[in-house]
Amino acid sequence: MIIKNGTLSLEADNVDKIYAAILAFAVKNKGYEFKNEKSLNGDYIVITAQIKINPQNLDLLMKFAGNSATVINSKVTSNDITSNYYDSQNRLKTKNDALLKYEEFLLKAKDTTEMISIQNEINNLITDIEVLKGQINLWDALVNESTLDITINQKNDPQKPQKEIKWNAISFSTMGTLMSNDFINVTCTIVSALQRIIIFTISISPILIIGAVIIFIFIFNKNKKKKIAKNKKDE
Repeated sequence: MIIKNGTLSLEADNVDKIYAAILAFAVKNKGYEFKNEKSLNGDYIVITAQIKINPQNLDLLMKFAGNSATVINSKVTSNDITSNYYDSQNRLKTKNDALLKYEEFLLKAKDTTEMISIQNEINNLITDIEVLKGQINLWDALVNESTLDITINQKNDPQKPQKEIKWNAISFSTMGTLMSNDFINVTCTIVSALQRIIIFTISISPILIIGAVIIFIFIFNKNKKKKIAKNKKDE
């Protein structure tokens, strides 16, 4: 029990034509379109779609699509659900057997209280059975039918990253504007630096003044002592 799906991203000059060819090939191989969406970016077209097909033909469809356009990305996923599938089938059989037993018990119930209790069990079993049936039916559908998610972008779409970067010369007017902007930026940087120096100088000016006074007093006292010593020597 294998669930097999595919994802394919393509690039083409004529998106509509390529998708029509891919869909026609799928239909020819007993596939069908499940979902289709077309979007426009100006004159550029992008188609995203889902195609359902027999798992045995999924690789064939992807190969045809890949040969019809440029492949950007391709992926196939397979999920083995064998263990879970048969485990759910066994649980379903067990619950169906239990449901038959409880239905027999209900017929033999002795009073209303016993009937209500048995009916609650029956209701719970029915709910579990429906959930298991739904899961098994879903797995059957997924196993028997693969899904191909396909995206086709138009070549040269401006929203796609460009592999080649083209450098063009700028005009003289643009160059003048850039030079003017650079000059203003440099000037602003210099002025800002000068302003910071001024602000720093003002902020430490009290310390500078105190230091200058201390130095002045020290030099004054030193000169005074020298003068007194000289006078004594002359005497």
